[in-house]
Amino acid sequence: MYRLLVAVALTSAVVSVCVAQTAQLMEPKKCCLDRQFTVAIGEIGGKSYPITGNSVFMDGVTYVAYDFYKGMIGSETHMKQPDGSDKVTKSLLDYNTNRLYLTENGVCTILNITEPLEDPCLPDSATYMGSAMFGYGTESLEVNTWEFERASGNSKVLIRRSYTKTTCVPVVEAYYGTVDGASTEVTHFFVNFKPGVDNPSDLEAPSASAQAYCKDLTGQTNANIVG
Repeated sequence: MYRLLVAVALTSAVVSVCVAQTAQLMEPKKCCLDRQFTVAIGEIGGKSYPITGNSVFMDGVTYVAYDFYKGMIGSETHMKQPDGSDKVTKSLLDYNTNRLYLTENGVCTILNITEPLEDPCLPDSATYMGSAMFGYGTESLEVNTWEFERASGNSKVLIRRSYTKTTCVPVVEAYYGTVDGASTEVTHFFVNFKPGVDNPSDLEAPSASAQAYCKDLTGQTNANIVG
């Protein structure tokens, strides 16, 4: 809980500085990421489910391989559980077939993708929030921050993302809103960002024979998660 409060407080402070400076600065060119990259994303935040009233804290890291040309995103998420263990989830989003392949506890599930592939460039509608600096002197890092909205299906969130000022590498983002019907507030920290995908196997869909053992839920209508 303490880590969550500290992370949210630090992110809010950076965003507040950016907002205060917006009127004084000219907006730079909106950032675009490489169309192929890998990155580790630290995550801390929480969800509240309106149907049950349950709240869930989120503390984990996701290793991501992104390929805009192939229309695929592969990831492996390690999420801390209340008992201190890690819950490991592997996923592959194949936007060519609109299928999400999810593997958890050795069980494979095939679902429909409910959101479009995120463009590597900030949307034209993104609002520039200003610049800020982490650290001091020679040990400092300047960032530019934009705010934009993302909505799809029963999800709608407002995102504030900061990039390095000179190279447009993502550093931190905070988002809040509704995800699958649950009120959500999360902070992401981007580390080890690297252009290109070193392991092509991270973006390979299961073979037809392997899919035969998966639970296929693509025919079902997506609904809010009860929690």
